[in-house]
Amino acid sequence: LIVLTLEASRRTIGWSLAIFCVAGIVYAMFGEWLPDVLGHPNYSIDRIINAFPSDQQNQVRVMLAGCLAGVVAQLLCKRIPKGRCAVHEILLQHEALPNTIRSGQIANIRSIIESGGNDGMITMDNSLMARVKDNTIEAKEAYMKAANKALFLPLLKPGDLDGAH
Repeated sequence: LIVLTLEASRRTIGWSLAIFCVAGIVYAMFGEWLPDVLGHPNYSIDRIINAFPSDQQNQVRVMLAGCLAGVVAQLLCKRIPKGRCAVHEILLQHEALPNTIRSGQIANIRSIIESGGNDGMITMDNSLMARVKDNTIEAKEAYMKAANKALFLPLLKPGDLDGAH
């Protein structure tokens, strides 16, 4: 039903509505990584798919798998000595991505990003680590924004976590 609705609107109005709907889905999935003003708490692909009636969920997965061309998520970090620095997570088209989404194995998307480093993909944690290594941001800043905090623990100075939330 959703695919038919998008196709009908594309034929009558053009691509603008279809692109707007896909952008909304992508925002809902990756909004947690946007800067504070635009961002929102985690809203995973599974939450989006589960918002639809169970008899339409496979159709939503197929539609999402067929149209997802890439996603760039961004965090703003405090730059040394002042200012802001953007770090990115990049997911590009990959042969395994559509099947991963269609089959509901959303947790495997992280593995696709990690294995796609040679193709230009990067996880947020790897991007944070690169900025720490080139002294653009402090290890504490990366630790606070990281998904895998254990990766940054050895880089912290004594007292960095005192008073941290």
